[in-house]
Amino acid sequence: GRAAGSAAAQAEARQILNVGGKASEEEVREVAEKMIAMNDPAKGGSEYLQQKITFARDILARTPPPEDAKAGAEEKGGQGEKK
Repeated sequence: GRAAGSAAAQAEARQILNVGGKASEEEVREVAEKMIAMNDPAKGGSEYLQQKITFARDILARTPPPEDAKAGAEEKGGQGEKK
C-alpha cells in the first residue's frame, strides 16, 4: 500500500527492528522472527509490539535498500511484481 513506499514508514520500520539501511531482506526477516518470538503474548509479551514488528518486517521485506533501488528497477522491467 501507500505506507510501503513512504520514507517515513521505512525509517520507523528500521527503528522498530533496530536495523540499518543496508540490512538485507533476510536479515530483516531473521530479526523480526526473533523479536516476535520474544514478544509472544502467550509468554507475557505484547500483542501490540508483535503487530508493530510484523508491520516493520512487511515494509522492509518489500522495499529494496537505497543502494539496490536502481538494480531492482532494472530487474523488474515492468513485468509484474516479485513475491
